[in-house]
Amino acid sequence: MVGKYSKGEVVTTEIVILMIGMFILQLIFMFIGTAIAAISENPKTATSISTAVLLITYILSMAIDLSGKFKNLKYFTPFKYYEAKNLINGGGFQLSFVVLSIIIISATISITYVFYKKRDLSI
Repeated sequence: MVGKYSKGEVVTTEIVILMIGMFILQLIFMFIGTAIAAISENPKTATSISTAVLLITYILSMAIDLSGKFKNLKYFTPFKYYEAKNLINGGGFQLSFVVLSIIIISATISITYVFYKKRDLSI
């Protein structure tokens, strides 16, 4: 659909890159949430903690944008890993962020499976 309205410009590559970045970002937060849910004893607190992690990392990414002093904290917020301006203008994915994403996803999947085996499923 975008190609039909783009007036001759080919933007398919940029859209695919942005969608891949967004998908990886979603995977990171999904597996952080599942790991917190597997560790937590109370399902209601798991939701609150997961939401707090999401909000804190988002606020941190906004603080990094507003102030030039916090540039080194970009590794602590996944929102900085796949920013549209960096993906399109910077020429694609940074290897360090992709590797860090893989580590985070792998670690949280491992935590989920280890703690889920120990979880009692009675409600």
